[in-house]
Amino acid sequence: MFRHLLKLTWKRKSRNLMLSLEILIAFAIVFGVAAFGLRYWQLYNMPLGFDSRDLWAVTLQVGDEEKTRIPQHTYDSLRRGLAELPEVRGVAFASFQPYVNASMTSVVSRKGVRSGGMNVEGLDADDRFAGVMGLKLTEGRWFSEQDNGSAGRPAVINRRLAEAMFPGERALGQVFVEDDKEHQVVGVVDAYRPKGELATPVNFVFSRFEPGISRWDARTILLRVAPGTERAFEKRLNDRLKLIRNDWSYQITPSASARVALLKERMAPRVVVGVIAAFMAVEK
Repeated sequence: MFRHLLKLTWKRKSRNLMLSLEILIAFAIVFGVAAFGLRYWQLYNMPLGFDSRDLWAVTLQVGDEEKTRIPQHTYDSLRRGLAELPEVRGVAFASFQPYVNASMTSVVSRKGVRSGGMNVEGLDADDRFAGVMGLKLTEGRWFSEQDNGSAGRPAVINRRLAEAMFPGERALGQVFVEDDKEHQVVGVVDAYRPKGELATPVNFVFSRFEPGISRWDARTILLRVAPGTERAFEKRLNDRLKLIRNDWSYQITPSASARVALLKERMAPRVVVGVIAAFMAVEK
């Protein structure tokens, strides 16, 4: 009899232990989801550094970038042709548009400092990029014709990188090195998070794009359009692009659509985990 009671007690203990373990795991998942939710709320409320309203992007589908380079006169034709459209308020060229999972990464270091390189993201942007994107500079200026022929490649950096690379100093005029090439800081922006509201802030570098001089072509056109421009503008825009270069293809995307798509992509796995965690917690 006593032996039988011991067996029942041990079996009940095992079941209770498994139940407690399942509850612990469920609440650990719920806690993790809540922590992620709080972090995303904090990120969502941080400044993006640019104005995504009334912003459209055109990706030039030209071919192999190493074999097919875009001459300067083509950039001039694209700028003039698109600026003639009544909806267009500004035209700029850059490596890629906001709200896409694309990035150019590298390591930079302060001139004269051999150790302590910093990971950065960056893009090439032309002289009109800041105005079209609505960037706010806290120090210095954006690229301009006064940078033509400058010894060091002009660069604009975000405040996060300025404070990390030049602590306690003014970043303007400072020189840093990337791939053995010198860059001189001409301006500082407060923030720039091109991957959207849920992206973690990173060190960021803008380098000046010059057709025929920069290593890579800028194959994204950024357009600031009139408020209230409807999606029907896409056809008129594509027709104008075809008039300029009929042998190219163009992918046209309003930034509002790209933003929604990227938010859904980032949130989908978290939502699934959250639903599973809620189900486990309620079940117990």
